[in-house]
Amino acid sequence: MDLGIAGKTALVTASSNGLGRASAEALAAEPDPVRVRTMATFAITATAGTLGISLLYNADVVLAKHFLGDYEAGIYGSLNKIGTILFYGTLSVSQVLFPRV
Repeated sequence: MDLGIAGKTALVTASSNGLGRASAEALAAEPDPVRVRTMATFAITATAGTLGISLLYNADVVLAKHFLGDYEAGIYGSLNKIGTILFYGTLSVSQVLFPRV
């Protein structure tokens, strides 16, 4: 079956079963195979990095709660969340502006 998408890139989410899997199989059967391995490698790397940053950002809040009083820990946690928002906001903008760097 020719879907007419030769030379284009496709991203199929939820491709482990159901409609997503059928879509992935149809795309894989195209004459110009989709570069799934490259996309999967990027997705795994990005997920690992995001989880690592999330753990690092939240571990210090737990420690602050343990070593500081309630008020100080609340201030620290609030500032930490603002920092997280700023980090991910600027990261999103830089990823859009410079996708291949």
